[in-house]
Amino acid sequence: MKTLILLALLVCTTVAQAMPSKIILIRHGEEPLGDEGAELSEVGWARANGLPQLFSNEHITHLIALKPHKKKGSIRSIQTLQPISQTLGLTVETPYTRDQVSDLVQMLANGSDYDGQVVLIAWQHETLADIAHQLGADEAPDKWGKVFDRYWVLESKNGRITSFQNLPQRLLPQDSAK
Repeated sequence: MKTLILLALLVCTTVAQAMPSKIILIRHGEEPLGDEGAELSEVGWARANGLPQLFSNEHITHLIALKPHKKKGSIRSIQTLQPISQTLGLTVETPYTRDQVSDLVQMLANGSDYDGQVVLIAWQHETLADIAHQLGADEAPDKWGKVFDRYWVLESKNGRITSFQNLPQRLLPQDSAK
């Protein structure tokens, strides 16, 4: 009986520790001004095209974007990751819609494919803070805000978030310096 209990504890501990070593969260690139269209604007494409250089030293292994929630839904998250996808030769994964944040977090926290990996996620700004908080980044702001020029880095060890950073992208002339 003691052996079974110890085995169960070992399995639970192993599952709890299965998490990417680093998760980078970004908002999708800019949409056209005054338009809630499904695609990126010219500025959004310029930002997307700068991401390969911004993340050139990150050793990204997975790209995850928001799945459109309806037939003609937004594809801005997918488009934002297209240039880095082409540069790295990685497929953009789109497993979940914006309302499936808990499913995304469970996949990251329990999916052996992501254990110890570096994951870049492009998502909608309204739910990025929820993703960070559900992953355990208590230091993350409660809201992303209306900015496009930031990225959040969540680092983990032994299945727990150990650090949070809110950093400027500095990709476009109008981007924040701090």
